[in-house]
Amino acid sequence: MPFHPGDVFTPPSADAAKDVRDRLDETRRHWKSRLEHVGIEVPPDGDRMARTLKTTLAYILINRDGPRLHPGPRNYARSWIRDGALTSAALLQMGFTQEPREFIKWYAPYQLPDGKIPCCVDQNGADPVAENDSNGEFVFAVAEVYRYTRDIGFLTEMWPRIVRAVEYLDELRKSRTTDAYRSGDKQLFYGLLPQSISHEGYASKPVHSYWDDFFALRAFKDAASLAVAMGDEEHAQSFAALRDTFKTDLYASIARAIEQHKIDFVPGSAELGDYDPSSTAIALDRSARRRIFRRKSSVGRSTSTSTCSASVATARAGTRSRPTSCASPTRSSVSVGATKRSKCSTG
Repeated sequence: MPFHPGDVFTPPSADAAKDVRDRLDETRRHWKSRLEHVGIEVPPDGDRMARTLKTTLAYILINRDGPRLHPGPRNYARSWIRDGALTSAALLQMGFTQEPREFIKWYAPYQLPDGKIPCCVDQNGADPVAENDSNGEFVFAVAEVYRYTRDIGFLTEMWPRIVRAVEYLDELRKSRTTDAYRSGDKQLFYGLLPQSISHEGYASKPVHSYWDDFFALRAFKDAASLAVAMGDEEHAQSFAALRDTFKTDLYASIARAIEQHKIDFVPGSAELGDYDPSSTAIALDRSARRRIFRRKSSVGRSTSTSTCSASVATARAGTRSRPTSCASPTRSSVSVGATKRSKCSTG
């Protein structure tokens, strides 16, 4: 049936059904080949989980638009650094290293001269809305690629942008370290990043979201470790000092918020004292997550462990931890029911 003037209807050939079957078989072979280097070992009753994991991985790859990572085929025509950074982490864990590299190299030139990383990019360019998690997510994404690939060439290319991104975060932080924030009600916000709407639940009224701060702390930790890898002693020292100062101020704010709101959990924001585990969960390091899941697992069943503790921040105020840097293989291996360990060096 023609859809436009001038279209000509071509009846299917006698071999149309065979052509469709051949194309379907070709598509199946393509995706089986594409995904087969992801090794997943599970007990027999976990096969559906493994197939779901591989299917989800395929969806991520299908939804790419050139180098752009999209969270879905229809909801967004934009690429978000938030979605891209976390999707890149998933791809890297599944052994796909080229796609995250391509995404970051495409996104990086949209960084503003002052170091700000835009929250998203579309056909009109970068969105100017301030979402203060963006810089931390960009640094995290670059660090993840380096952690999994040890590609020093990629890191060298990104390093000037990392420095500017961290310096931008530092300037944001300094706006909350003036005398006005040293006492009274505003002391709750001392040393934090300013309000933003990066957390969609705060779009109607921006607040001091700990989500932003957790990603900033992750960025400071990663930047300090990356500076060591780069042999940049000056920035290694300054970023480490910034990491420690910010961590102290962040933990102090969390402790004040818990006391002020009379709660026994890490809130989503300083002002609201709200319970938001989905956003606060990013504060848990990998070791903490494994300990939690190990306690919840059935007796006699071992879970995946790692010597790596690449923490964003610990959920308990006042607890101190050291950042680490992990070396992981390019080929991914996921194992349930058996112990898997990865090497890790302290950053």
